[in-house]
Amino acid sequence: MRRIFIGIDLPDEARAKVTSLIEKLKKEISAVYVSPSKLHVTIKFLGNTPLSDDKIVQAANSVELNQRIIISGLGGFPNEIRARVVFADVKSDLSGVYSSLCGALGVEPEKSFHPHVTLCRKRNFVDITKHRIDFDPIEFEAKKLTVYNSDYATYSRLN
Repeated sequence: MRRIFIGIDLPDEARAKVTSLIEKLKKEISAVYVSPSKLHVTIKFLGNTPLSDDKIVQAANSVELNQRIIISGLGGFPNEIRARVVFADVKSDLSGVYSSLCGALGVEPEKSFHPHVTLCRKRNFVDITKHRIDFDPIEFEAKKLTVYNSDYATYSRLN
């Protein structure tokens, strides 16, 4: 089953800083960590969508993105105390980008929109408030959205 999502690729310097953060987390939390080559800011998860790849790529390419991205602090889904997913939090306001993307895709925006960089996943829960890792904010300029396809075994960029 394919998993389609739209996000922002990390430039090399930001990727290296997030990778360093992951190395610190590995000393604190036993989990399955995201490979450095797969790190990105998640904007919209579509899952196994009926939309064609061409329509998704066209929608992503139509969204104007020229924004400073700031990554600072950790968070967790569904929440910080019972997290199954640990992420680096994106502090930049990407709500306009998200709304434009949902409009271009013809899908309803979710109320729980939260841009983030997934760092790891756990089978059971972890209370990340007990594992605070300090790191300097990571900043970079974002110029475009990228469409990703993952079926757990493979991972590729569609644009």
